[in-house]
Amino acid sequence: MLHKNTITALDLYAKIYSESDIANIADFVKNDQTSVRRTNMHGHITASGLVLKNREILLVFHKKLQRFIQPGGHLEETDISLQEAAQREVREETGIRVAPAPLFPYQAPIHVDAHIIPENLKKGESEHWHYDCMYLFTPKNDNVNIDKNEVDDYQWVSLDYEFKDKGLALAVGKINRLLES
Repeated sequence: MLHKNTITALDLYAKIYSESDIANIADFVKNDQTSVRRTNMHGHITASGLVLKNREILLVFHKKLQRFIQPGGHLEETDISLQEAAQREVREETGIRVAPAPLFPYQAPIHVDAHIIPENLKKGESEHWHYDCMYLFTPKNDNVNIDKNEVDDYQWVSLDYEFKDKGLALAVGKINRLLES
């Protein structure tokens, strides 16, 4: 079910953002059912959440990557959809329960970002691709309680911040355009 729902979400994303070229990612997912599993060492789909509150988004300091990014991670066997996986990841890493943002009322990611994950000898993982599907959420509560096993810190960052991460910068650009319209 997760594989099928991922295909549906990527197809909807491609319709909403027809200028975005995710054809290679969509084809990879359609042709490889293991594309939603972290065991696929060519690459795999991940899900993350952009939590928007008062023109700010929530970032967490990722222990392994040693930088601030949006909460997110790997899909699990129990996930039914990418959106559900992103909600779960936000809740696990920050303690915040989220709902889809009315600003973007689709069951599709607001942005899809492809990036390389470096080799991890401790986990026996070679360098591989992450195809991160970013979902836009609003918080149901804002009592942040970070999971110290995964993240070291958090911060709310203005949408006007100059993001160094290209994928995050592109996603925030889309949020800003939605807010302006």
